[in-house]
Amino acid sequence: MKKRFLAVIMAAVLIAGCGREEVKEPETTATGHVREDNSGTTDPEVTEPETAPEAESKELKIKVTSFSFSSEEKSDRDDGYTFPLALQVFQKVELDDGCEADYPELKKGLDAYNEEKETSAERSLAGTMKDVWEDPDFIDYMYSSNEQSENLTLVRADDKVLSFYSDIYSSFNGAHPVTWFSSTCFDTKTGEQLPLCDVVSDIKGLPQLILDNLEPASHDYDFTDEENEEMLPIIEEMVADNRIVWTISDKAMDVYFDPYDLQGYAFGPISATLDYSEYPDLLVDEYRPGTDGMKPLAERVNKLGGEEKALDNEEIEELLEQYADEFTNIEYHSVEAPDWDDPAYDENDPTEIYDMPYELKQIKKEDLMFTDTWANANGYVVPGFYRDSDGRYSEMGYTYEPHNDADNYVLGVNCYWDQALTQGYSFDLSSFLYTPNPGNEFTTMYVRYAMMYEGILYVNLAHRTYSADQPYTAYMLAIDSSTGEVKWRSDYLVANCDNFVIYKDTIICGYGFTREDDYIYILSRYSGKLLKQIKVKTSPDYFILDGDKLVVACYDTAYTYELK
Repeated sequence: MKKRFLAVIMAAVLIAGCGREEVKEPETTATGHVREDNSGTTDPEVTEPETAPEAESKELKIKVTSFSFSSEEKSDRDDGYTFPLALQVFQKVELDDGCEADYPELKKGLDAYNEEKETSAERSLAGTMKDVWEDPDFIDYMYSSNEQSENLTLVRADDKVLSFYSDIYSSFNGAHPVTWFSSTCFDTKTGEQLPLCDVVSDIKGLPQLILDNLEPASHDYDFTDEENEEMLPIIEEMVADNRIVWTISDKAMDVYFDPYDLQGYAFGPISATLDYSEYPDLLVDEYRPGTDGMKPLAERVNKLGGEEKALDNEEIEELLEQYADEFTNIEYHSVEAPDWDDPAYDENDPTEIYDMPYELKQIKKEDLMFTDTWANANGYVVPGFYRDSDGRYSEMGYTYEPHNDADNYVLGVNCYWDQALTQGYSFDLSSFLYTPNPGNEFTTMYVRYAMMYEGILYVNLAHRTYSADQPYTAYMLAIDSSTGEVKWRSDYLVANCDNFVIYKDTIICGYGFTREDDYIYILSRYSGKLLKQIKVKTSPDYFILDGDKLVVACYDTAYTYELK
């Protein structure tokens, strides 16, 4: 089933004595007598000018209160173990012990922050129950609540900033739960939430500093040079998009990365600590820690239990109606795999073609080392080459989001037709995950590429391995987007590239692997039947349509064919 995931302190300004008249101190001789000034007058007494006393920082106390929303509807297991089907636990951050009058702007900022968190928890609970109701069979497999619980930690609270972060436990009955992070930093004078670029003095140089100080949860591991090269552009993008989770204490800036942000789940949470003693100019002057005369932070934080509320189904239905415009409008299809051993051609399609509708003539062959460098030099746009951090790519009016998570028994693809990624289709392909082949747990299928064309979703499923180890791999599927039914499945071992293209009622794809034959394959898009195959030197990777030409980027060679 679909998973749902779900921001200070203000201190008084020091009062300076402004606009006071300067008092000139008279000169004295070495014996202490008062020397006459130029006007001939003397002042027998020397007095210090009066200075207005510095105002002490108002003692700032913070209250952290826990709240929980749960579904009144619970599991009905045979073993008698029951639990709410959905659970949301969140924490509010408020001013405590009469501090509101001293920090009015901060109170406003925190009130808005808390209201949004409560709304988000309600919306998330309702959305989770919507997913459960849409997949009632899933309830039988649940071993615990579909839960999201927050644990909030205050890091700094002084006369400049309030900084805190949350580690959020999410469990949606997959193979394992996930813990992820969020953070918030308030300017205590304005009550506004601070973006990272307003706090750091050199935002452009920050990604490299973060990389230089990265540590996985297992501190005895050092990242390799290759891993560092892969992680730096990801960090740069996250900093540029203000997606970095960070806090600033009185000693250091800490940066937190969720599992999968930079490396695999096995690395655990990855973090970086930038100590001010090593980077004294890291922060802008306005937010560098100082002396505020307040008690230690631990003595100014009060953690409280809070409200626990169970919502019945009628209340959840009301929330779903209230937030209807914010929920996605996705049409879900659970796609059933045809028999693995029988052909799955569409024999009855009246538009079937049996002969090639065009000819291919090779007109160019060149060496290839790096696909992106070669493509840029030739002005080619490679379909599916550039993907965001979530693996999404856009092609022919759709944004595609493959889901390849065999550990959680997930295989599928979402196709969105709007930029907000709220409208479209979701195809569950988990029935294709495991093949009948022995050892199939090591050679599960992956969505290599997908494209929607005239209401049909064409998908390439493959596991790049030796065909002797996994013969049920590297094939094309055609799925009716209106019904979720498989129209056809091609022969095996015809498609394991990084993309394919559709041209004149055909699908152009390819297959190749180490010590195996490498071919371009052309299939009928109406039935999946093989129409033509072309031998190439090395494994095809990408296909590009350039007007009336087909360009194929292979492992170390690029071919150009004229299409007639």
